[in-house]
Amino acid sequence: MSTPKSPDTNIARLLLLLTPAEFRVLTLLSQGMPSREIADRLATTIHTVRRHREHLVAKLGLKGRGQDALLLYALTLGSTLLPYVDDLIDPKKGRNA
Repeated sequence: MSTPKSPDTNIARLLLLLTPAEFRVLTLLSQGMPSREIADRLATTIHTVRRHREHLVAKLGLKGRGQDALLLYALTLGSTLLPYVDDLIDPKKGRNA
C-alpha cells in the first residue's frame, strides 16, 4: 500500500518539473498577482509571462481547463509557498540578506 504524498513532496516534484522562471511566475500567481504585475516584478515582458503561463498549463496537466485552472492551482499552492515566496522569487536575496 502506498502512502499519500505530503505537500512538501508535491512541491519538490514541481521544482523538478518547472524551469526557475516558470516557478517564479507560478509563485507570483499564487499571490493573486496579474500577468502585467508579474512582468514588472520579474523585469520581463507580458508576452514572456504569457508564454510561461502556457507552459505551466501544459506541464501541470491543466490542458483543456486553461488559465482559470492554472490560477486556481496557483492560489491553492500559494498557502503552502507563502513562507518561501521571497526566496523563490529572488534566491540571491535570501532570508538573511
